[in-house]
Amino acid sequence: MVVLLNCEEIQLEALRILVAQGLDDLLQATRPLCWRLLFGTLGLYKPSWPAQLQDSLLTYDTYVQALFSKQTLPTPVVDHPLSRKQDSKWHQRFQDSSLWDRIEKDSLRTSWISSKSLPNPRQFPVSSGVLQQESVMTKMTRVLYVWSKRHPGTGYVQGMNEVLGVISQVFLNGPVDSLESDCYAVLEKVLAVFGPLFCLEVME
Repeated sequence: MVVLLNCEEIQLEALRILVAQGLDDLLQATRPLCWRLLFGTLGLYKPSWPAQLQDSLLTYDTYVQALFSKQTLPTPVVDHPLSRKQDSKWHQRFQDSSLWDRIEKDSLRTSWISSKSLPNPRQFPVSSGVLQQESVMTKMTRVLYVWSKRHPGTGYVQGMNEVLGVISQVFLNGPVDSLESDCYAVLEKVLAVFGPLFCLEVME
C-alpha cells in the first residue's frame, strides 16, 4: 500500500484490490487518502494533489460564506416578518433556521455521536488531538445544511446524517482544517448516486 501511494500516478485498480483486503492498524492513517482516490475527489496524478486539495477547501469555503455571510433584512414595511410568501427574505430566514435545527437534532442522534464517544481510537486514530463531540456535530450539521441548500430538489432527509456519520469517521484521521471540505466532497459523490433513494423514502 505504501509503495502504491508513493507512486507518481496511482493505479486505481490496484488500490481497489488492496483496500478490499482491509487496512491494518499501521495503515489506518492512509484511509482518508484512499477514500479521496476511490471516490474521485482527488486525481490519480500525485503532483496535482496539493492544488486539488486547496481548490476543494476554497470551493467549500465559498459555499459556506455564501450561505452564512450576514445579509441585511428588508424593513417590515417592504417585507413583513410574518410573511409566508416564498420570495420573502424573512420567510426564507425562518425556513433556513428551521432546517438547521432539524439537521442539528439528527446530527446529535447520529449513531457514534449519540453513544457519547468518538470512534474507537484504535480503529479511527484522530490527528491533531481529539475533536470534541460538540465540534464534530457542528461540522456535520454545517456540511448537511450546505448540501441541502445546494440541492433543493432533494433537500435534507433524515438518514443522511448517518451516511455523513460514516464519512466523518474516516476523515477524522485526516487534517482537522479540511475535515468539512473532505466530508462534503465525498458526500456529494455518495448522494449523487443514492440521493434519489431518499426522495423515494419521502414520497412513500
